[in-house]
Amino acid sequence: VNALINNTTGSHNFAVGQSAIYNNTTGSRNIGIGACTLFNNSDGNYNTALGCLAVYGNTTGDSNIGIGLKTLQTNETGNYNTALGLCSQMTQNGGSHNFSVGYRSMRDATGGTHNVAFGSNALCLNTTGTHNTGIGPQALASNKTGSHNVAFGYQTLYLASSGSCNFAAGQQTLYNNWGGCYNTAIGDNALYNNTTGTNNIGVGHLALGCNT
Repeated sequence: VNALINNTTGSHNFAVGQSAIYNNTTGSRNIGIGACTLFNNSDGNYNTALGCLAVYGNTTGDSNIGIGLKTLQTNETGNYNTALGLCSQMTQNGGSHNFSVGYRSMRDATGGTHNVAFGSNALCLNTTGTHNTGIGPQALASNKTGSHNVAFGYQTLYLASSGSCNFAAGQQTLYNNWGGCYNTAIGDNALYNNTTGTNNIGVGHLALGCNT
């Protein structure tokens, strides 16, 4: 019902579901499957949305993929984003070249670019941070503006919010780090209590565990 109802010159679009690609006028080669998918898309091209409200707010963004309920829901102008999983990149708006897989992964993204999140709540609170990689449940979950961080494992760099250029591998490594930069931690709970310390290297279980 009402799918592609406002389309004027757009071509090669495919819409299935109530109000799918509802406001499209000139956008082409878009796919919307599910209620209100790509609802506000007007000029965007090459977008794919599967799931209720997926890529709902997109207007001119191109080449975005949202699979799952509310994925990329508020994205308007961002390009080349891929979101898979319930509420993944839900508030994205303007960021580009982001990839997220998992429940609420990169949920609060607003303008960050070139981020990768894989796992439930990975990079969940990231807003404008760029070039971050969080792989594992809740990896870099609290990051907001930090950039160039790499986290592998459950709750790695969990409380990091603004720290940049950190590398963490192992369960809860650099867990409390929120502002420290240029740290490397490998092994479960390595540099666990580090908060603002910089240029540290900890290798092994609980390495430099008391360093702050």
